[in-house]
Amino acid sequence: MVRPLRITEGWILVHHGGTAERHERLERWVLTSPTDSTLLVGEWTQGGPYQWLPGRIVLTYPFWSSGQLGPGQPVETLYVSDRVVTLRETGFVPPIDSMIRAYCSQPAC
Repeated sequence: MVRPLRITEGWILVHHGGTAERHERLERWVLTSPTDSTLLVGEWTQGGPYQWLPGRIVLTYPFWSSGQLGPGQPVETLYVSDRVVTLRETGFVPPIDSMIRAYCSQPAC
């Protein structure tokens, strides 16, 4: 049985001076034998310049490359509301069309 990949941690840090960072920790349990398994963990943090526009933040990753552990594309648009910053990632294989991540500060979540 294949266990799904899970995002177990994520954050966005916006710095003064026009840069921001996004981080994720990914985990997947993999069977190593019929009676044993191991946890595979991957973490990444990437940053770059951002633009604050009405209702959204556009974050650009200058060192992005296809196929690496990290963001799915070189530029991401994060939508900002009163309590939450939302990222919608598209381009998945049907029937899944997108994945939505919601970032908020405690105790607002």
